[in-house]
Amino acid sequence: MRTLLLTILFCALPAEAAVNAYLDRYTVAEGSSLRLTLESDQQFAPQPDLSPLHADFQVLGTKKMTISSHSRDGKQASTRWRVLLRPRRSGPLSIPALLIGNEQTAPLQLTVEGDQAGPDTPVEIPAILEALPDTSELYVDSQLLLTLRLWHRKPLPDDATLSSPQLPNATVKPFGNPIKRQMVRRGQAFHVLEKRYLIFPHKAGVMQIPAQIYSAGSPTGVLQEVKSAPLTIDVLPAALQQQRGYWLPSSEVTLEDSLQQNSQLQMGESLERSLTIRARGVTAKTLPALSPLTNELARIELLQVELDEEMTSNGLISSRIERLRITPTERGEVTLKPIRIPWWHTRLDRSRQVEIGPRLLNVTSASTAPSGDGETAEPMATVTEKSQPMSTDATPAPEDIKSDEPSDSGNLLVWLLTAISIISALGWLYTFHALRTLKRAGGAERRMMAGDYDSVPVEGALDQDTAFQALTLACQQGDALLAREALLAWAQRFWPELPIENCADISQLAGSETLNLLILDLEQHIYDDGDGYWQGDLLLQAVDTLRSLNQADSYAPL
Repeated sequence: MRTLLLTILFCALPAEAAVNAYLDRYTVAEGSSLRLTLESDQQFAPQPDLSPLHADFQVLGTKKMTISSHSRDGKQASTRWRVLLRPRRSGPLSIPALLIGNEQTAPLQLTVEGDQAGPDTPVEIPAILEALPDTSELYVDSQLLLTLRLWHRKPLPDDATLSSPQLPNATVKPFGNPIKRQMVRRGQAFHVLEKRYLIFPHKAGVMQIPAQIYSAGSPTGVLQEVKSAPLTIDVLPAALQQQRGYWLPSSEVTLEDSLQQNSQLQMGESLERSLTIRARGVTAKTLPALSPLTNELARIELLQVELDEEMTSNGLISSRIERLRITPTERGEVTLKPIRIPWWHTRLDRSRQVEIGPRLLNVTSASTAPSGDGETAEPMATVTEKSQPMSTDATPAPEDIKSDEPSDSGNLLVWLLTAISIISALGWLYTFHALRTLKRAGGAERRMMAGDYDSVPVEGALDQDTAFQALTLACQQGDALLAREALLAWAQRFWPELPIENCADISQLAGSETLNLLILDLEQHIYDDGDGYWQGDLLLQAVDTLRSLNQADSYAPL
């Protein structure tokens, strides 16, 4: 009994919480503000005690938020406070340890730069370099605007240089042209040079932006350097969306379709469809594929993919245009499935979706066919009827039918019916074979998505690019089973001379430890009956890297 009570008391004790604290900058000018971030790995952590800050800082405001993330262990939540501070004096300052419940953060050190001369003595400042982000927190693959602002008293010398951000695991794009103007700072007139950059981090965690450097030679020949303060940006992982699919963080997404809701066409005709997605604040390569290339009653070919990026006053707007050719293989109604693209609204911090409804194609048979001399031929069904009296000479005359020999006329009738049946059967078999041959060339994508790879030729309608497009859709939709089948189909076309029967063959031929681990993770997820959410972005990236190596350096399998 005593042991049971001790066990209950031990389980009732609160788990030890991990707390952390960091600043968005560790060197600031006097009178400027900075942001202090406090974190606890507990979802319902108590309010931190900020009273130790009041001696050296003015607390301008606080903001509390709950951060949710998803991992293999399930959904996790933590609590974060963002505290806006303004130093009360210049010089070295310390942010003391702060209590959050029973835990306390580590102390932090920062430097506040101020005027060292008297209030009436003008201070000569040759140059000041600032790095100003528009936010200290953003989602992975979303947009960060960084402004480098150089304050200088005199015109810049010819050998002056200003570094640009170089960051691993991020895409950096110059944003607009440099801006020059004049401003007043600390009672002094300055020339100001601004350069802006758009940064798209591709890895969650803490992104360190190192100090940027302005350098120029002085009249005495001494190289002068001015550095900005380093920055720390918190990159949040992809949010757990209500609907599985793509991760597309943006402030605005639109989806357009050139195809009308109902279209009329005849057998043998094709029509072209154009799908366009536009998103603000993401790169073009982040945009997902739009249309599935499979349909039971039509052949869908991807003709062209266009990626475009446009710089606007609010940042980057990217677009992806897919041009498709659709050829029905059956008469009747052909339904093209709806297209749904989930995305994450970064301003509202919630899941959204753009959608194009289903499209209906009414396919009719060709009523007439042009003849060789330009005249209109009769329908094919009529021609078939006229071609049947091939046994006219063997048909008895009317007076013979009325004769007293019923046995001969009965036999002729039986032979005639048998001949018609044989001709009809042969015509049906020929039609079935023609349709099957047509679908073999145009329905390769459908058989590939269904897993029937033995009947799909290595060279033909289904090439490597089409197979990779199918793999892209499967990975972006988080479908592990379909991704494995599409990966096998792509590999059989990437190494057409080698026998590939399973994922182990792909790992051996690729010679990539990264791809091998990702394939093992894929198969483990399938063997676990698909428990949890499988993300295929890393697998798709590894396969794309393998394709790039093959194109750039004539990659040969080991």
